[in-house]
Amino acid sequence: MKKTILSRDVLKRRPRAVLYMRQSLEKEETISDEIQEAADRAYCARQGYEVVHVVWEQHTGRIWHKRKGVQEAMAWLREGRADVIVLWQWNRLSRRRRHWILAETQAEEVGGRIEAATEEVDLKTASGRFNRNIHIDFAEYQSDQIGEVWKETHAVRRARGLPATGRSRYGYNWIRVPGEPERYEIRDDQAQVLKWAYQSIIDGMGFSAVCRDLNARGISNTYGRPWIPRTLTLTLDSGFAAGLLVRVPVDAEGERIHQPFRELVWDVGAQPRIIDPEMWEAYRTARMAAALEPPRTREARYVLSGLVRCGDCGYAMTRSTSNTYGSMRCREAILRGLGVRVSLSERKIIRAILAWLAEIADEVSAEADRLRDVQALAVDAESTRTAALRNLASIDRQMMTLTRQHIAEVIPEAVYIELRDHLLAERTAAELRLAEAEQAVERSAEGAAQAVTAARGLLEEWETLAVPRRRAVLRRLIRTIWVIPAAEPGGEAQVRIEPVWAPKSASGPVGPVGG
Repeated sequence: MKKTILSRDVLKRRPRAVLYMRQSLEKEETISDEIQEAADRAYCARQGYEVVHVVWEQHTGRIWHKRKGVQEAMAWLREGRADVIVLWQWNRLSRRRRHWILAETQAEEVGGRIEAATEEVDLKTASGRFNRNIHIDFAEYQSDQIGEVWKETHAVRRARGLPATGRSRYGYNWIRVPGEPERYEIRDDQAQVLKWAYQSIIDGMGFSAVCRDLNARGISNTYGRPWIPRTLTLTLDSGFAAGLLVRVPVDAEGERIHQPFRELVWDVGAQPRIIDPEMWEAYRTARMAAALEPPRTREARYVLSGLVRCGDCGYAMTRSTSNTYGSMRCREAILRGLGVRVSLSERKIIRAILAWLAEIADEVSAEADRLRDVQALAVDAESTRTAALRNLASIDRQMMTLTRQHIAEVIPEAVYIELRDHLLAERTAAELRLAEAEQAVERSAEGAAQAVTAARGLLEEWETLAVPRRRAVLRRLIRTIWVIPAAEPGGEAQVRIEPVWAPKSASGPVGPVGG
């Protein structure tokens, strides 16, 4: 085995110390960093250590991997820049024994050590290590006690309709008056911002776009800082403005477990509502739908992104900037190396959109035509619904007849089971058709109800609206913009717009044609 020979400089060098100080989040055990640092420096002076780095952080002692400060201190040992980590007390590093085992193992592997300034023990002896372990076990015991008290406190608060932890919430004033129950009251200026944010997400804007809009207006979050997507998402997803309290699951360390929106569960809170249940349900629907869309579609930089499809192959079209003005080209043809068979100038597509908006915004002619179309769609949907109901009634009659024949032993058991299963399958299919028909009736009645108002507003504000807002309104009106190949060689492609209230085409584009 090769023997490591240390140089004289290394042998003469004073041990290098990193001071690690942690101020707890729990008020019961908060010790100022000034007190900790003074004790640590005095200890290093007595031991002849050279202080080379100081780390301070504010964090609970029950968490390990997310504490950047303690990981920084351990890195100084691993990288050979320090020889010892000095703590104020043993519990400053962690209040969990398994964390201590990990830290001690890492320190010993690189020839380092961890010491406590106010709880000195001789780690070279069995009694010293035993004494150190008593301190660590007692710290874990205290931590478990604190956790149990907090769990009881959270349960009591939730039973009163309050959030598990009391703090300021955007849109509300947090009222805490001695002798009066804790409560939240609506703050009107922030409440209007919340309503606008919810409606923006419902309209199809992404969280990043909403944050940019809020920050551009100088509207800060609860803590007076600029909005970021994560903060806005947590604020809106919490449902607090809808009078709800989201359940927050935690792991064994008491750390919050972040769940996808579809898995969240809410309880009724005691705070007054800023948004009504209808807006909350619309927001939930929009959030679920957004989860299925690619991020670039939700936060598109261009008005037409995600809306335009090739009328030849049905695939989405992509924006090309090979010239001064952008153009939409068939993405599938490009990927397959087939050349550009379907393309159209972005400006011409937008002109077709504006012309279409002008048509449906006309109060005299287009409104009447639109209403007739909607009525026709409603009649078709209602007809489908009626047929589905008749089909269900027929199947139910057949089931009753079959059951009577089985009871009277007119048909054998095996034949009865086969016919019964067949009728049940038909009934399930008929119920699905009925549900789809009923949804179609609702969509046909309400899908185009606000089209005229939205179209008129979009036309008036087109030049002043930001891209995310234009897209949000367009998505409320337009399902797909189809670019139809030219009928003859050398001709120009045409635009067909499929509105959201039209029956969805399974085979190709429908709707008016624009040049």
